[in-house]
Amino acid sequence: MGGVLLVCVAAILWGTVGVASSFMSDPGVADPAVMGLVRTTLGASVLIAGAVALRTPMPGLHQFPFRALLVFGVAGAVFQICLFAGFERVGVTVTVAVTVCAPVVLVAIADTLWRRQMPDRLVMIAIAVAAGGVLLARPAAGIDAEAAGTIDASGVGVLAAASIAFAVLALAARSMSGRLHPLGVAGFGLAATALAVAGFLALERGAAGFVLAPPSGGDLMILAYVGIVATGGAYLAFVLGLHRGRSAATGLAATLIEPGIAAVLAAVVLGEQLTRPEVSGCLLMLAAVVLLFAAERRALRGRQ
Repeated sequence: MGGVLLVCVAAILWGTVGVASSFMSDPGVADPAVMGLVRTTLGASVLIAGAVALRTPMPGLHQFPFRALLVFGVAGAVFQICLFAGFERVGVTVTVAVTVCAPVVLVAIADTLWRRQMPDRLVMIAIAVAAGGVLLARPAAGIDAEAAGTIDASGVGVLAAASIAFAVLALAARSMSGRLHPLGVAGFGLAATALAVAGFLALERGAAGFVLAPPSGGDLMILAYVGIVATGGAYLAFVLGLHRGRSAATGLAATLIEPGIAAVLAAVVLGEQLTRPEVSGCLLMLAAVVLLFAAERRALRGRQ
């Protein structure tokens, strides 16, 4: 049950990124690719520093999960890049809805094949309920539901790549947690992602992509929050949740509440109006989390 709660904390923190970024005054700093690089770099730095300061156990070079770390970094970069491409090609609404829901289903399928047993019925119901809630609540997060573009073959490819990448990232994180302390998993994973995103920026924009005017004091505070808390803290909670959860599918399902959190924050902080379907979507996501807690509690009782 603690695993689901930790992933919910991660989803809540991720849900604050959009609202926090909307207060940025410099459009150059608020650029999605630059923001992705800054957030992962800041988050990685703080988490790795924390791991060193706390003297967390570290495996030797022959036992270090380099392969899983490489998979985490590449998958994280592919997810970021394809997410931005999806916004341009098929619209924000469709991209977010697919990339929030599809990885959960993909991980559930992978988990089923690996463990050779069907997922808990309550977990599958929770995924279906939350997916319905995502589709209802998504427009509230400052997104025009009519702004979605036409989905062509390239758009489908981008959405598929982003969804598969996040599912792979989650499975790599769970695999790494067996050898590394969660601080190390999240920290080194974000560092690998930052390096991969930096490589993409260098290829796409050259050295000019890394030259930015000094941000204002307000923008620095927002960057610090987004990088350290909403990225570093969120990934730490996410990794801890996946490690403690009964399965990767159960843990990842809890991330489906993120659009609902973003919707409520947009209404409370930015003054956006929630429609009845959007309120219904948020309630469905809340109901899904309750179902996940019930599934975890039942599993714990079965072990006793």
